[in-house]
Amino acid sequence: MVMEQIQVNLLSLRLFISIIGVVGNTLLLVSILHTHTHLKSFELFLLALCSANLQQLVMVDVYDVLLLCSPSCIGVCSCRALRFLTVFGEVCSVLFTALISIYRHQKLHDVFSHVNVPVLLDSLRWAVCMCVLCVCVALAFGLPTLLVNTHWSVSNSSLERCPVDFFQCPSSSPCLTHIYKYVFLLVCVVLPLLVVTVTSVLMVRVLLAQQRAVRVREAEEPHPHHHHSSLLRSTLAILAAMLLFLLDWSVYLLLHLAFDPYSFPLWAEVEFFITTIYTALSPYVYGIGNDLFSIKRLYC
Repeated sequence: MVMEQIQVNLLSLRLFISIIGVVGNTLLLVSILHTHTHLKSFELFLLALCSANLQQLVMVDVYDVLLLCSPSCIGVCSCRALRFLTVFGEVCSVLFTALISIYRHQKLHDVFSHVNVPVLLDSLRWAVCMCVLCVCVALAFGLPTLLVNTHWSVSNSSLERCPVDFFQCPSSSPCLTHIYKYVFLLVCVVLPLLVVTVTSVLMVRVLLAQQRAVRVREAEEPHPHHHHSSLLRSTLAILAAMLLFLLDWSVYLLLHLAFDPYSFPLWAEVEFFITTIYTALSPYVYGIGNDLFSIKRLYC
């Protein structure tokens, strides 16, 4: 009875946080579309990230509402659809975040080194191609979840629901499921974590190395260089979002590598909660840092 109450409380908290995330991602998406008639690569990446976040959060909300109101309505087909859409949204969100990190590092280095040669991702065509590639990778890792057998024997929960582990190992093909799990974690979690870590460190190094030079130029010029100032604020916001991403998905990776889903109570709730945190909070970090949440931008 106590475990069931804790589970319901976690579901309610997760639903509340995800609603906040839906509002934030919607505001950011509307702000970008409303204020940028000609989208640039960075705005395109943010739009793609918001779309992936919204898809993931809405699916979590739908699942939570069904689970709280009528658990018996959740069948095998519903579980498979939820599993596919959740994995698809998670992978898209992770890959778009890594793409934003790479692009901003390239632009930051380009601006402060006074090299006016456009980077490859400045081309909208290349930006669209990279977004399509991310979606294809997400589809490639999401489709196998539709083929995995669904088992309903869950011993660590008092509510009937989808299996706790999306990487469960059916007796028919345990080897293939293990391969899928670790390839997924390597390609969709470990590699993006490494990319975001490396690019974030490089961005910090560029900012620190150029700090003195920027101060000297600002002291010599009668008017501040607003472009550098806005770029700096935007970069700091992106670094904050990258830090949130690193913390969130490192915990996700640790959860999958160090704990057994069938012996760890409330596994599904904790896993969904972890993945919801970044998708719910990141749009506010991006929006505030890039001045996209102002009332003037939303209504003018």
